[in-house]
Amino acid sequence: CLQEAAIVGQLGAFFKLVLEQPSSSDEVKDLQLQCVQVISFMESETEVYASFMVENDGINAMLSLLHTMLRENSPDGRQGDLRTYVLPVVIALKKVAEASEDAKAMMKTLLFPPDADRAWKERLVAQKLEDDEVTGEDEIAERKKERDAERMHPVDAPDGSLRKVLFKVICCIEEHTKRTVCELLLELCDQNMNEFTLRAGYGNAVFMHHIKGAISIENMAINR
Repeated sequence: CLQEAAIVGQLGAFFKLVLEQPSSSDEVKDLQLQCVQVISFMESETEVYASFMVENDGINAMLSLLHTMLRENSPDGRQGDLRTYVLPVVIALKKVAEASEDAKAMMKTLLFPPDADRAWKERLVAQKLEDDEVTGEDEIAERKKERDAERMHPVDAPDGSLRKVLFKVICCIEEHTKRTVCELLLELCDQNMNEFTLRAGYGNAVFMHHIKGAISIENMAINR
């Protein structure tokens, strides 16, 4: 209803303002976590909230907060607490992505920039053409070994990017956080395990394979 949209719009504006604040103090962090927890507990309002965030750059604010929290709470467990500071943000992002196709599409575009996707897809096509020219059995076996080794790692995860840190999280020992991150990334891949595995790298995706079931990593393709 219009009243609900107006209320959620006001709430969304407040959340965005809070989420964009530098996490320079415990008080600000606590307020930011309270905001994302409210988002996580939304029901019918989630779709309206997600639409507001898409139209007002709120998705970027949520992802920026996640990146900040991951800088301060390392996946290797040496610093901070993933479950306290990172997990709530991931849960909220997952809830928003599940509620709105537009929000999910924007989230995916921000996390996996289309220009970067085009670059690695072109690279894989070029590699496939090169591989098709190999004819000797030993050379074919060696080339396959090389490609399988490459696919153990993310197809595109530059240093400093949020996606690289998230791929590290899905290998951490904190099970609740890594599973929720896996579920978020899989949702952004439209539940396509092939795409998820290609993006994350088979080595990083093993945990989710135990949950969803193993697949072949050969001849993976993405339809964006």
